[in-house]
Amino acid sequence: MTEESIKKIFENIRVYEFGFKSVPFDPDKIYNSLLKETGLNTIQVVWVTKKVIRMIFSLQLEYLTGPLIREIVCIVLLKSNLVKERFMYTRVGMPYYDFDILENGHKKDDRNIANRLRKEYNAVKEWIDVKLAK
Repeated sequence: MTEESIKKIFENIRVYEFGFKSVPFDPDKIYNSLLKETGLNTIQVVWVTKKVIRMIFSLQLEYLTGPLIREIVCIVLLKSNLVKERFMYTRVGMPYYDFDILENGHKKDDRNIANRLRKEYNAVKEWIDVKLAK
């Protein structure tokens, strides 16, 4: 397979952003974010990126989003026993259902959302800094 044929394959895979705008799938974004966010070396990042690409192809997904790609990367990191790196790469947030309850509940309060996110961030940070410190 030539580099040109690989690029064509990636152009056919679309990643959906907010407002249903789509852009071509770009594996370099996975590579760059792993390098920036996890502390893995370039050899490890290439290896993980390739595994993620294979998983995306094997799943034959109807659509892709940035958060879904991040979830797939986390699965690959976890399956590769890169637990600390998985925590470092995790997405701090909350499930749609929980956010919907806070956003549309009787007592809408942005402090509840901020507090919930802060608690989740602190829990992940504790895992990285204390429980997974090497």
